[in-house]
Amino acid sequence: MKLVVSTSNYLLRLTITGVLGSAALLSASAPQASAYYLDFETAPDGTKLDSFALDGSSGQTINETTYGTHSSFLSIGEIWSGLGISIMGYDNNYVTDVLNNHTPKTGGRTLGLFQSECRPGKNGIYAGGVSAERYGTPCVGDDKNWQGDNDLATGTYYKYINGNKTLDAADNIVYSSIPQGNLLIFEEKAGNYRPDDTVEGGTFVFDFSQFDGDWAIDEMSVVDDAQGWITYFYEDGTNSQEEIDIAGENEVQFFSQAQHQKISKLAVQFDNSGGIGGIRLKEIKPASIPEPATLAGLVAIGTGMIITRRRNS
Repeated sequence: MKLVVSTSNYLLRLTITGVLGSAALLSASAPQASAYYLDFETAPDGTKLDSFALDGSSGQTINETTYGTHSSFLSIGEIWSGLGISIMGYDNNYVTDVLNNHTPKTGGRTLGLFQSECRPGKNGIYAGGVSAERYGTPCVGDDKNWQGDNDLATGTYYKYINGNKTLDAADNIVYSSIPQGNLLIFEEKAGNYRPDDTVEGGTFVFDFSQFDGDWAIDEMSVVDDAQGWITYFYEDGTNSQEEIDIAGENEVQFFSQAQHQKISKLAVQFDNSGGIGGIRLKEIKPASIPEPATLAGLVAIGTGMIITRRRNS
């Protein structure tokens, strides 16, 4: 009887130890999820993307392929196609059309890029202030007759009243945000070498269905006083939405209400102007299960300990 009780107690302890040990093994062997940041700074091969060149008459050539806003070039949204990610522009009925099983209309939306780390100005003239980051590129570009797109500028910009720099700079902050670099926009006048977003808005559609792996949307940044909707289409056929309602120009907001499940497509609808700074994706990975050999090893160790215990008793 003593042997039975002793063995039973030992078996209980062994079972608890085995469970804890197995949990530790599971925890130790679980791979860390990786992330991918889809920004618009560089092409997949590392080429720095030039917003002015992409909107110019010559476009930008990457790996012997020319991309740009002009109709004779491949769309900027095809730059990431080698990774299995495509980006297209549609009108504001895209989501409604998809949910009603209608064919979405492109609506003539042309994808472009805007360099938001720029120095505000008007008519090509320095606006009497200073960029805290000392950006040299003017938001208005090189054309002195172009008003520019100052409302898409990011970073911190101080404008001094009547040029008086002795005033407290904190009282003269025009805007202050996290610098976003290149923004994805809908180009107002494609091919005119003047990156500028259209006030008509449109829907950016990111197709991740061919992107290798299981990915969820982690976060996305939006710039400007934009209004609209973000629609997440998941691989299982479901979807969810998040509203965009940004009050101030030059403001940067981050959106992260996507469900933690595999994304198929992402539709970002702007009712007016605005730009997307980048999208961070997080890979979904299941916890690893110990190999059969590992489980067999645990059983063998447990059995050996029981036999030893009986002999000693």
